[in-house]
Amino acid sequence: MRIVAIDFETANEERRSACAVGLAWIEEGTVTRRARRLIRPPEMRFNPHNVRVHGIHASEVEFAPDFPEVYSEFEQEISGALVLAHNASFDIGVLSAAISEYGLRIPSCRVMCTMKLAGHTWPTLDRVSLDSVARYLGLSLRHHDPEDDAVACANVAMAAASQLGVQHVQDLAERVPQAMYPMPTSSIALLQAKVGNAPNSKAVQQFSSRPSGESVRSFQIEGSKGNLYTVTAWLESNDLLMSCTCPAGHNGLWCKHRQELTDGEVGKLRSPNILDVSKLGEWVNTRHPKPARGSKLRKLNA
Repeated sequence: MRIVAIDFETANEERRSACAVGLAWIEEGTVTRRARRLIRPPEMRFNPHNVRVHGIHASEVEFAPDFPEVYSEFEQEISGALVLAHNASFDIGVLSAAISEYGLRIPSCRVMCTMKLAGHTWPTLDRVSLDSVARYLGLSLRHHDPEDDAVACANVAMAAASQLGVQHVQDLAERVPQAMYPMPTSSIALLQAKVGNAPNSKAVQQFSSRPSGESVRSFQIEGSKGNLYTVTAWLESNDLLMSCTCPAGHNGLWCKHRQELTDGEVGKLRSPNILDVSKLGEWVNTRHPKPARGSKLRKLNA
């Protein structure tokens, strides 16, 4: 099985704004190839925060190939492969959003998140960000250089395989199934491309009775400690209401679980209704969440 690690950098907060990609190939237990490509995003808007993170400026990609041209170089490489990504919800979200932006085909591949893998393999680590894990393993890394990040991601997977006593990186899929990330379907990719921002409201509503009917969507989401929470979204008149059973939800805060779903991220979705995320995206595009009547509300500063 081909094993390819991938890492994206983006020009701004939109997942479709890929401006660079790095790849690293694992063969026979070692990184044998590595690559870095600059990408001209569909909109030449570079957020200063993103530039501070990765150091890529608009002037560097002005004459770079756009995503379809770059994607054509590695599409066959990742089709049918095991794709590694550190924080797969981000990198696979970028990949699927860019694919959807240009109407390209989503590759059939398996995805493993090495951030989740690291959390399982080295549970005493305070942080499992790529730079932290690389530092722990003694790996050299120019963090946020996509090629270096991809190589580090590959090395994290190989170190985890060694630590857990499995022969090949692909064997980790059975040993650590929670590290596997679902490759989004085409409808989810479309959602990720279109939904750039979470709902504007920072209010969250509580409700005493569970809504029911055709206009209700409920999702089981895995929290950071493995707890399962229920996010419920429903329509009432022309309003979109959302609720979550997590502690933040009970305390009247807009939680990360709703944020992830409205961003089209499905890495922590544990219920089988992945296509309902697409329906939620349609609702988000046309409505903003509002508090249910009689709810306890806590406003957050914008």
